[in-house]
Amino acid sequence: MAVDELSDNTASQTIALLEARLRRIEYAIRGDNEEITTTSTETSATQRLAALEKSLHNLASKSRVVQELLKLRMSLLLQERGAS
Repeated sequence: MAVDELSDNTASQTIALLEARLRRIEYAIRGDNEEITTTSTETSATQRLAALEKSLHNLASKSRVVQELLKLRMSLLLQERGAS
């Protein structure tokens, strides 16, 4: 297996796991996961990540809990960078 093919497989699997996590989060918060659709592995990684970002943004716009979690995450990232 070529290095490029291995990298593509790893990226595809990682994005699939991120999609699954986002579906579970949406289900936990809203009780459904209608809006999040798993993108095809034929779709580019860039397009799949953009779709994930859009889904997360949509979820955050409808959920104050998600908004607060994203703010907390950003705050922690900034603190870690400052401590380095």
